[in-house]
Amino acid sequence: MRHHGKTWSSRLRATALLLAIPALLAALGVWARIEAKPPKNWIEFKGGRLIYGEDQLGNRIPDFSTAGYGGGGVEIPNVPVRGTLDPVASGDDTPRIQAAIAAIAQLPLDENGFRGALLLHAGTYRIAGTIKLNASGIVLRGDGNGKDGTILVAEGMPRTVIRVAGEGRWEEDGPRHAILGAYVPVGANTILVEDDHDLKVGDAVIVDWAMDALFIQTIGMDRIPPRKDGRTVRQWEPGMGLKFDRRIVAVEHRDNGERITLDAPLTNGMYRMQGATVWRYKFPGRIAHAGIENLRTDGSAFEKTKDFGTPQTLDENDRFVGGGYFDALLAAFDAVENAWMRNVVVTHYSRIVSIEGLARAVTVEHIEGVDINTPETRAPAHAFGIDGEQSLVQDCNITGAFNHVWMTQSRVAGPNVFRNCSAKGVHLDAGPHERWATGTLYERLHIEGSIDIQNRSNMGTGHGWSGAHNVLWNCEADSYVVESPPIAYNWAFGVKGWLANADAEKKSVKRGQGGGNPPGQIISPGKHVEPESLYEEQLKERLHPQ
Repeated sequence: MRHHGKTWSSRLRATALLLAIPALLAALGVWARIEAKPPKNWIEFKGGRLIYGEDQLGNRIPDFSTAGYGGGGVEIPNVPVRGTLDPVASGDDTPRIQAAIAAIAQLPLDENGFRGALLLHAGTYRIAGTIKLNASGIVLRGDGNGKDGTILVAEGMPRTVIRVAGEGRWEEDGPRHAILGAYVPVGANTILVEDDHDLKVGDAVIVDWAMDALFIQTIGMDRIPPRKDGRTVRQWEPGMGLKFDRRIVAVEHRDNGERITLDAPLTNGMYRMQGATVWRYKFPGRIAHAGIENLRTDGSAFEKTKDFGTPQTLDENDRFVGGGYFDALLAAFDAVENAWMRNVVVTHYSRIVSIEGLARAVTVEHIEGVDINTPETRAPAHAFGIDGEQSLVQDCNITGAFNHVWMTQSRVAGPNVFRNCSAKGVHLDAGPHERWATGTLYERLHIEGSIDIQNRSNMGTGHGWSGAHNVLWNCEADSYVVESPPIAYNWAFGVKGWLANADAEKKSVKRGQGGGNPPGQIISPGKHVEPESLYEEQLKERLHPQ
């Protein structure tokens, strides 16, 4: 049997040598930059099935199908109503709504993890504070998202109008298990770890990977050029990394360690010499099974506040603090898993939803954003942002101006998915924003603007390589840029639009940001590929394997 002209045995010997080199050079204090040759085909669709290619290290396109409520492919439930409110003629409705939520929070959880829905009957509700869904199993529901439905009208200063969040963060609950394999490739969901016989199926674990100085040096993030305006640029520091929040679905004890299988793939490669570990956690303050649905909201009042268009975005230490339009956010999800927002019409906000770093398995779908505008600026807000993991944004459309429409933040551990969405307006863009966001699928997006996955160098305070192992699939944009960091990949399949890599290089040099950024893996530019939806096909094959 042959593979690209090599026998399997010779390929295995070559792979073993590649895997051994990093360990040898690590002993000498040298980072191994392995130039793994991409496969002939990263992914093919033959006989109604996906066939994945791998490079010599086993890196492959990840499976994105576990993104979304319930780990992907789980229908969002229709939760029974356990409380109702009617609109009143005047006053701030935030306290009334919060009291009704607190009453439902006293009810027991049912067998599916729900307490009940609070139904806001049709009419107008004035919101001068923040509605907090801070207990598991509660849904905030309106009587429809039309102009004759349930309307939340924001009042006062820009802020988050609805916050779906528990409290706290991951707490270690057992020993740390060192990863024993020489290299864990992109797309893998099995890991060989030290065997202490304490890990079991169903455990919630963190796969903890951190950049070391040699990694940062290899990708050039220890020498980000200074900004021409003199503002602070922060070089990346060792210890920056990713925490993959996973569940163990299988455990196999072996003579050389313990092989665990995770519920979702890893979206970053990990060398053993980098010291990656796996540890079980508890998270008592995290909530679950919460949702927002079937309503309409207006944030026009925020646009009229003082300094809305010129927010104080930096503190005295030159660190981002927000303010003004950055704070005009409808909904934030954090310290929550298996949550959703659906069937909502949003008008006159700068930001629609933020899925923050401690959120997991959130679905946002069927959202219509109207006049999602930021005043003219070089630092726009984002309509849909993901900083958490295994989350899905789909069937969401906006019109607006000066907005990062679909965006990931810093050090994001995928997989995450933006799909079947459109954005119309001026000065719109999308893509990873900063500092190594990994494993996002941008699929079937239509934007009057650009989608960019690139080295952002000294933009901001040193955003640098915005992302790695991200995939554009059958998108349509005015332009797109796809660059790949050293020792990593970004992919573009079937994207229609102007491939602007060369122009991006010229701009980078002109801005004093350097150049020479390697191009990404560009497949079938200008012509869509099969299947039309990678996410749907991966989901079908995962749920119905041959």
